[in-house]
Amino acid sequence: MASEMVCPNCGCEDSIDWKYDAWACFEITGVDARGGLMKSTEFDTQVFDDNKIECSSCGRLFNEQEIVELLRRAIAPAEG
Repeated sequence: MASEMVCPNCGCEDSIDWKYDAWACFEITGVDARGGLMKSTEFDTQVFDDNKIECSSCGRLFNEQEIVELLRRAIAPAEG
């Protein structure tokens, strides 16, 4: 069951993001009419271990347990 995620710090809805450090690798496919490089539409990615849970509105960082507790509290009144 999905629950609405609200930042307890700033009250913004749907702003809690799990952000990963990663890179994307595009293949060079040619040169366009303006002389710029063209890249492929498909790309390879690599996600690194470095990640954080952050509110994209206020910048507050959370740990995984804090998010679990927030979701439990949000679901509890609906079940009662």
